[in-house]
Amino acid sequence: MNTKQIEDASHLFSEHYGTYSETSKICPGGKIKLGFNFYKKLCAEKNCFVSMAYINDTLIGQAFYMLMDTPGGIISWVLQLVVHTEHRRKRIADRLLYSVWGFSNYRAWGLATANPLTIKTLEAATFRKVKPAEILKHPDVIQSIAQSIGYVGLEKIKINESLSVVDSNFCSDHKGLENLKRAYNAEWFLGDCPECHEWFAVIFREQDFENIKPERLEALITHSEDTLNEAYSRMGIASHSWAKHTDSEVQYLLKQIALNKNAFIADFGCGAGRHLKAFKQHGFENKRYRKDEIIQLLEKAGLEVLDSRYVQAGKWDNALQATDKRAKEILLFASPLTTNHYPPKYEYRTIN
Repeated sequence: MNTKQIEDASHLFSEHYGTYSETSKICPGGKIKLGFNFYKKLCAEKNCFVSMAYINDTLIGQAFYMLMDTPGGIISWVLQLVVHTEHRRKRIADRLLYSVWGFSNYRAWGLATANPLTIKTLEAATFRKVKPAEILKHPDVIQSIAQSIGYVGLEKIKINESLSVVDSNFCSDHKGLENLKRAYNAEWFLGDCPECHEWFAVIFREQDFENIKPERLEALITHSEDTLNEAYSRMGIASHSWAKHTDSEVQYLLKQIALNKNAFIADFGCGAGRHLKAFKQHGFENKRYRKDEIIQLLEKAGLEVLDSRYVQAGKWDNALQATDKRAKEILLFASPLTTNHYPPKYEYRTIN
């Protein structure tokens, strides 16, 4: 993190996390604040990471987390999850945890919190429920968390069949807790949260999925795609070894396929369009089609688009012609990521 990001993180937490309880020994009833030096030190911690959500230049959400590599697999522990008060109930926290975990196959995911809605966010991101009975089955995970997380000592954790809390000595204001429980709007398994305690919430890979709502799964897939596309846009493709062979790949294809010099080339899912640029240097007119353009044209042509990623099975020939009437042949081409896969694999045929 750079200096501005650390300053932003400190400001967001200090202004929007919450307040201490009236009985707290630290600033009773006042805002809970963490300064620049706290976050600077946190950033220096081994295996500590952060996901941040911005609108323009304003930080509206952050999730700090730690990855623990254990013999049974990676445990991911959220150290801090906070969203700007004006942007709550907009699933910002969901998206932050999607960024943290996505489709990860970690052994366990967990956090400590005095907010039932944070538990709900954890459950929504992992499609599983937090249950003390499940946590009790994994004493080694509890021990690993206690050894790695300073405020979660083994002797401070209290778990039985109907309770899972930790005496973290974090005395946040519990006013409105019952209202938050009602907003949780599901069966609650973790018991009551005493003053200066937090719920100790861990979900495990081996747990069965529960209540997978299609819109939640779609949101996770979309977010994963958006993250991938954003990362792809920042890659500086020309500098990557697998992108330096574009011209030789095109020359190889031209030797294998007898293309008419007047052929028009349409690239569906063009990425940065590097292959079309190479084809143009060889005298071929072409057009790039981005994903959103393809979807719009397919829908206009009356073809079923299952969602933003898939066209109805067996309909690609129709889809190509609906998208561009000039499409007469189809070339399915996989660009090799390393020279070890050269020459590139391809399929070339006339559209039915």
